[in-house]
Amino acid sequence: MLKPTSSLVFSERPTRYVNGVRKKEHHLKPLLPVVASHAVTSERRQTRPEGLKPAASSPNNATISGPRKTKSAGSDRRKKTEVINEKRAFSSTTRSSKNSNNSRSKRGCRTEANDTRLNPDIEYGGWVDETSDILFIDSKSASTRPSEGTVTHGKILPKDLLIQCQESEYDSIYDINLHACHIKKIHNLEKFRKVKILDLSCNEIEQIEHLSSNTNLKELKLYGNKISEIKNLEKLTELCILQLQFNKLKSLGKGLLSAKKLKCLRVDNNHLTQIEAREIAAFSQLTNLDVSCNKLQNLSVFNCLNSLEELLASNNILKTVTDLSRCRKLQELNLSSNSLTSISGLKGLPLLASLHLSHNLLTSEAVQGLGKLRSLQELDLSHNKISKLNSFSSQFPVIEVLNLTKNSIEWLEVVHLSSCEFLVELFLAENPFIKSSDFKPSYHEEVHRCISGIEMVDGVIVKQTKQKPVPFMRPMSAASGLSAKQVQSQLQTVEADLNMFGQDLREKFENLRTTMDTLPAERPISVASELSITSVSTLASSRPGSSRCSSRSRLQDAKAYATTHFK
Repeated sequence: MLKPTSSLVFSERPTRYVNGVRKKEHHLKPLLPVVASHAVTSERRQTRPEGLKPAASSPNNATISGPRKTKSAGSDRRKKTEVINEKRAFSSTTRSSKNSNNSRSKRGCRTEANDTRLNPDIEYGGWVDETSDILFIDSKSASTRPSEGTVTHGKILPKDLLIQCQESEYDSIYDINLHACHIKKIHNLEKFRKVKILDLSCNEIEQIEHLSSNTNLKELKLYGNKISEIKNLEKLTELCILQLQFNKLKSLGKGLLSAKKLKCLRVDNNHLTQIEAREIAAFSQLTNLDVSCNKLQNLSVFNCLNSLEELLASNNILKTVTDLSRCRKLQELNLSSNSLTSISGLKGLPLLASLHLSHNLLTSEAVQGLGKLRSLQELDLSHNKISKLNSFSSQFPVIEVLNLTKNSIEWLEVVHLSSCEFLVELFLAENPFIKSSDFKPSYHEEVHRCISGIEMVDGVIVKQTKQKPVPFMRPMSAASGLSAKQVQSQLQTVEADLNMFGQDLREKFENLRTTMDTLPAERPISVASELSITSVSTLASSRPGSSRCSSRSRLQDAKAYATTHFK
């Protein structure tokens, strides 16, 4: 039996006996609106009335054998009633009775005397163990969705939002999540002046209002509502991301004229038939635009978006792409599932790296009208009418992924792709040459032989990437192990000698430093030295005709000096 990841724990009515037959009843009372912890489940499983312990069989008291032996009635009924009251008191303290009654009525749960049934029309998303003591119903965890008290009857409660965000001040909240809360009207958000991310998606909102106080808002999620007009966003000058997909918009109108910092706009899956230039004139910083799944017939209005990097316009009713040459920063373009016959307006886009044109009416001549796209790496031309591939190597010099599924391509045209040096993935399924008996069983290998650099054909890996072989590690012999130990011991000895030498050197330097510090700064002049100097000079001058420059006189002076001072 699988264990649920997130559940609601319900209390249990004790086992009762009718005519000697055990009747188990579950009373659906939510105790914890969070993931059931092991402590709660183990405590409630181990809690048994003392009067329900197994007892010896007797003719007066009937016993039931099974997974849990209990005694039915008699003197223990009073203790059994006390346990029931304690359980009900515990469940009532963990929740509000009014909210729980409303939630139980909404779930469609019904409790009878001897049976517990769940409404079959409601998907509980979990499992029910009829033999266990606790009933689990799987539901979303409280950490991934707003609490039930945050929104009551479609109304936003600011105080409950504070509790949910675990904050004490409104200005401390920067992110509000009200996804799928059955909100019908935007209100009570004026106090949250510092909020930057607001999620009101998947509700029942019909009008954008009461957001003028949230001037710091940068991301607004309103997808999955019933909005038919964009308005009341003039004060949101810091807005960068706006998601309005899956609504009822028929035009953009003037509601986004002040959104000068908008970078990402999603209006896909609406009812847009036309977008005028004045409606998007303020989008000087827009980089991502999604207008898929609408009823647009022309894309020339987007030529004024100089900062546009990603444009998604699939599932419209486009027939031609006239001019997008001013979108110099465009990197990804998706125009699949239209009725395109001409795409000459995409010529000369220097940074275009990904282009999706599947499920259109394009021919080989229309593809040649693209010109040379030097940065194109991924091209999807599946489900078209292409028959020639001779110009692909020159048009798309760095193409890596090419999808040509379900076209009119023959094998001789596939050979032209051998000039595409960087081509690694190729999709050729449902083309005429594959249906022939010659190529159907082994066309993957044939394509690999033709295009040497190809790695994958129709999802099948045909070239294994080469990896450097791991050098073979031979086991170490006993002799080599012994020599390694000797080298290690020698290294340790050398290291110890070096440490000892360094220590001796430091001690000698310290002794030298101490000696130098004790010496006087200047040399002292003694009386004996002065007398010696004068005596030597006197002796030298007393000898007539003697010269101090001769060696004999110098020797005599030295002897006289030694006789005087070194007796």
